[in-house]
Amino acid sequence: MKITKRQLRRIIKEEKAALAEASAPSREGALLADLAMSSDAIGEIAAGMYGLVDPAGLSIPAGDELAQDLEMQVERLDQLFDQLERYFESSDDLAGRNPGGSIG
Repeated sequence: MKITKRQLRRIIKEEKAALAEASAPSREGALLADLAMSSDAIGEIAAGMYGLVDPAGLSIPAGDELAQDLEMQVERLDQLFDQLERYFESSDDLAGRNPGGSIG
C-alpha cells in the first residue's frame, strides 16, 4: 500500500498534535514543580536571615526586615501556584483530559 505525500503530511500533523496534547499535562506539572521549589527555596533563605545584624550596628536586626519581605514574596508565589493549578485543572476539564473532573 502506497501513501501519498498529502496523506503522510496529514498523518505527521495528527501525530504531532497528539504528542503535543499528551505532553501538555507533564509540562504543566513540571512548571508547577519548579514554582513550588522556588517558593520553598525562598522560604528557606528567609528563615536563615532572621537575626542577621547590620554591619553598621543599627538596633534592628537587618535580616529580619529582609526575611519578612521574602516571606511576603513566598506568599505571593504560593497564591500564584494555586491560581496556576486551578487554571491547569480547568483547562484539562475543558479539553477532556481530567477523568476525575466534572461531566458536562
